[in-house]
Amino acid sequence: MSQVSTDMAHDLRTPISTLIGQTEVALSQTHSVVDYLALHGELLADPQLLQRALANLIANALRYGDQNSTIRVFNQDHSLTVENHGPALSEEQQARIFDRFWRADSSRHQGSSGLGLSIVRSIMRLHQGSCEMHSEQGVNRFTLRFPY
Repeated sequence: MSQVSTDMAHDLRTPISTLIGQTEVALSQTHSVVDYLALHGELLADPQLLQRALANLIANALRYGDQNSTIRVFNQDHSLTVENHGPALSEEQQARIFDRFWRADSSRHQGSSGLGLSIVRSIMRLHQGSCEMHSEQGVNRFTLRFPY
């Protein structure tokens, strides 16, 4: 039993450490007033759960996106979108992307547990909302849709 606990702790510690480092780098970059104004809007959501969902999407974009590419976060009509440039996913892969423990392919593991996007889906279901993923022409877009 203690080996299982140790393995679980490692599985959580590694992606969290990576997320913290990558987030610190992303937050250290300068942002213009226009960047912040573009995020203005109102959503009815639990702040901690919303933060977790966005953190998971941003961590995924950092992990699998093209190196040194821009990650965009924007809102529109009661939805939030995280967009990055990276390898396109097939329609079949897009259909399964939010499944628990599912990964696009073995070369994309990079220390992930395969739970991050399924957690995003669970959070959106708790809010009676939905999450979608679209991938085309090197742009991957994850959208969180909240009820009005």
